[in-house]
Amino acid sequence: MGRCAHALAVAAGLAGAAAALAAQDPSALSLDAAFARATEANRTLLAARAARTIDTAGVTAAGQRPNPEVGFEYSKETPHWAFTGIMPLELYGKRQRRIDVANATLAVTDAETARVAADLRADVRRAYFEAVAANRRIAIAQELEGLATRVRDTAQERFQAGAAPRLEPLQAAWRWRWCRTISSRRAARPPPRARS
Repeated sequence: MGRCAHALAVAAGLAGAAAALAAQDPSALSLDAAFARATEANRTLLAARAARTIDTAGVTAAGQRPNPEVGFEYSKETPHWAFTGIMPLELYGKRQRRIDVANATLAVTDAETARVAADLRADVRRAYFEAVAANRRIAIAQELEGLATRVRDTAQERFQAGAAPRLEPLQAAWRWRWCRTISSRRAARPPPRARS
């Protein structure tokens, strides 16, 4: 499988898992649970694991010995009957070389499966912590908006009491609008997507 095709397959497999991770509150989903969900849902990893079964069967097939053949022919001319028998002999370690090639193919498949699993874990880890960071940024922006609201209200009360100049409530109102804009932008931001 080419690098580009693998990247597309991983991106397709992770799109659903990353969207679910980002849409869900990360505190409700642990990192281990995210790994388990992604491992179950990723078709590339499932295909890589299924390839191991195929290569194990290839090792068994490589270890088989060739079958002997027996033949019989009848004709009207002499000789009337002909018997043939073929017993293939594998010389110079052909069978062992076949087994070695099949074992090497199995090792390559195991390495590819491990690589796909490591890529999946890295992508899930990245998506999970991006979702956690995004939720934390939203919470901080909301806290800032709450503080700015309190500062704005306090500045307005001070102005009305005559203890502060008009500029103070205006600046507090500007800061409050700025914090409100920041928190609404962060809340409206789409969830992070998985990278391929």
